[in-house]
Amino acid sequence: MKKVVAREMEVYAGMLAYCDNQIGRIIQSIKDLGEYDNTMIIFIMGDNGSSAEDPTGQGLTSEIGVLVNGVEDTEDFMVKNLDEFGGPWMAEHYSNGWAHAMNTPYQWDKKIASHLGGSRTGMVISWPARIKQTGQIRSQFTHITDIVPTILEATNIP
Repeated sequence: MKKVVAREMEVYAGMLAYCDNQIGRIIQSIKDLGEYDNTMIIFIMGDNGSSAEDPTGQGLTSEIGVLVNGVEDTEDFMVKNLDEFGGPWMAEHYSNGWAHAMNTPYQWDKKIASHLGGSRTGMVISWPARIKQTGQIRSQFTHITDIVPTILEATNIP
């Protein structure tokens, strides 16, 4: 299963690299328009931390197939279809072990909320014209319900 779980993370890392590239294209377009300094950019990395919804512990080739329809992935099937991971015919999900590793430094996942693993995620806010302190890591807790009031306050909308 080492090849399978390594491929699961390769696919996830590839998706993040693709997203990063596309976000970079958007930011470059804003810069090309001369509006970067006046643009507030809020990036939230997902709706929660890493998810350990895989009931088997080995990852899934189809989250819907396994969780909804009860189809079991076998090791043979997963190994045979490694090249399909990340393609249009798979809807894979990384293993529980990866979920726990990606929730570091917090323990567990969102199903065990007492340790915050899976229920906290990173957020980046950039607004060069207004935010002068850059590059810091802040540990204050915020919630998704804080985003709209922040935007309304920043735009002077009551």
